[in-house]
Amino acid sequence: MLVHAAASGVGTAMIQLIKAAGAKSIAVSSSDSKLQICKDLGADYVINYKTHPDFQHQVMQITQNRGADVIADPVGASNAMRNVASLAVDGKWVLYGSLGGRIIENFDLGALVAKRGILFTTTLKTRSVEYKTELIQKLAKHFFHSGHGFKPVIEKVLPMSDAKQAHELMESNATIGKILLKYDL
Repeated sequence: MLVHAAASGVGTAMIQLIKAAGAKSIAVSSSDSKLQICKDLGADYVINYKTHPDFQHQVMQITQNRGADVIADPVGASNAMRNVASLAVDGKWVLYGSLGGRIIENFDLGALVAKRGILFTTTLKTRSVEYKTELIQKLAKHFFHSGHGFKPVIEKVLPMSDAKQAHELMESNATIGKILLKYDL
């Protein structure tokens, strides 16, 4: 499984979930220090997209030209064609964000069709509180309380009054893990 933004809160959780499921992960992030955290969390392979912007070549080398069975992608448009090139035949590209844009210029659908690739889109933003609660309970039951040693990665905890600072920190792309806002009653 190829994990983009692997040092993010979702990415660091995914690496651990992939490991717990007995699968292999390829973590993609923007710095060697972030990738070291990914390795420490269990990533099997790492790719720095700043030094290897055409990451698909490393993915194909790692997978012996097979490609990734699953790509977890919060980036979107800017990774589109490289994702298709990284995808295994019958692979699944799970798009859950658009940090790199929503509009894909000159996208060749034929390349995705040739691989019989599945593009699956999802988001938690539009899901109900009930859905999110059930999802958290399932994750807690199967992974968090299962003895797998799941470790949430927290960059910083800030008071709700510092929400602007939290957004600026997140936009800096210098964080590892989640930034939490604490609401004091």
